[in-house]
Amino acid sequence: MVDIGNAKSAGEEYAADGRRIQPAERVGVPTEQIITEDNPTSTSEQVNSSIRITQSSGVQKKGLKGGNPDRTVDKRRNLSAELKSIKNVKQDLEEALKQVSDQCSSATNENKTLRQQLSKKNQEINAMKEELAHMLEENQTLSYNLAAKSREFHDADIRVKVLQNELTATQASMKSAKAMLDTRSTELREAREFLGTVDDVPDSEVLTLVELLNSQIYQTAASIANSSDIRESLQMHPVGGDALSHAQYQLTSSGLLTENLLVALRGFNHSQDTLVIQTALQAIMVGYLCWACNSWDLEIDSQLKEIYASIRATEPQSVAGKWRALTTRKYAIQSRVRVEERRQKSCIDLTCFIVDALLLCGMSGTHDTIFDTIVARFGHSVLGMLELALEIKETISERITSRDLLVTSAKPEEIFDAARMDDEWSDPKATSSAEGIVMCSTQLGLIKWRTENAVGGARSSELVILLKPKVVMCSLLDDLRKEHVQISGLPVKGLRSSE
Repeated sequence: MVDIGNAKSAGEEYAADGRRIQPAERVGVPTEQIITEDNPTSTSEQVNSSIRITQSSGVQKKGLKGGNPDRTVDKRRNLSAELKSIKNVKQDLEEALKQVSDQCSSATNENKTLRQQLSKKNQEINAMKEELAHMLEENQTLSYNLAAKSREFHDADIRVKVLQNELTATQASMKSAKAMLDTRSTELREAREFLGTVDDVPDSEVLTLVELLNSQIYQTAASIANSSDIRESLQMHPVGGDALSHAQYQLTSSGLLTENLLVALRGFNHSQDTLVIQTALQAIMVGYLCWACNSWDLEIDSQLKEIYASIRATEPQSVAGKWRALTTRKYAIQSRVRVEERRQKSCIDLTCFIVDALLLCGMSGTHDTIFDTIVARFGHSVLGMLELALEIKETISERITSRDLLVTSAKPEEIFDAARMDDEWSDPKATSSAEGIVMCSTQLGLIKWRTENAVGGARSSELVILLKPKVVMCSLLDDLRKEHVQISGLPVKGLRSSE
């Protein structure tokens, strides 16, 4: 830009209103063609035009040489000053032009940068538009999915309610089923307990007990018959009376002795040979202890045996055996308080039968005195036999269910059967079996009985004799009469075997 102060010092002229007079005005150039600092944005063409005007003025100056010399000098000075001013203006204009060019270049670069930024922004906007469209599409898809999930959730909620109702019903059913299962489990345990066929008692154990009882019977009977006190008190012909009649009635009604043996007890001379007494005592003990081993209950034994026989005839062995074991155990538990009392009663009953036999043999004294003597001398032996018989009873009736074990004895006056019994006095060297009528049993036997269901619903029974009872034949009395005994005043029929 042109400094006004410098312009004045260079000889520039100013009008009355303070405006600087342009050189062109001084040479007659229109004002519109003058390039000043007030129009810094003029182009190079305007500058060149100003130079041409200045040169024209110089021509005009040459035409004025013919004038006043002082005035010419002043004009030259003015022109020189103007030229210098023009050069300054040109320089200023060039600088302004350069600034403008720089500004244009900067603006162009800035415009280019802005265009690039705009393009980038447009690209970003387009990308954002595409992303927005994609997001809208995803949002629409999610909306569809949400609607589908909502329907699924609604359906699932309905299904859950249905399942809850089913669960409630199932829980109630399971509760009922569990109660039924508990009931069935209890019934099954009871059925297993009832139908179990596993026994822990072998046949050999029971057989050993029976053989031990037979040994005690023989020893006790022999000890009583051969006791010196008893043999010394025996009379050849016992006096009749109520005591003897009562004794004979007891032995007859109980079925322990046959009539032939009762007559032999009263008619034989036992002081010389005690074989008949010992045989009778063994028969009494065998009969009574056989009943004790097989009895169910002392009061209702016959009724229970009848019921068991009917059950065994129609039901499997396991059912019948378990019913027998449970029934026997039940009555045993109910009567446990009276066990000792019943044992004592049984001991008294057996002792009374022994006393009855001794009275019929002619032993002196009353029933009570003889009873006290037997209890004092042999009470422990009698009690020992009863305890062993009760042990056998408990074993075969409560502990064994898979089979029936029975303690047996031969029936008096039945025909001898070698397959089921042994003759105690038979000749071991004899080749043929004994024949005749059984008078009594002197030792117990043992049999095993088992019933099974065969094919087709038929039932098969198996009978095994584990131990044969020993018997004495009626012919023994005839042999004794011939060899050792003198009988007088007795009916012959009392000495004959029953036919």
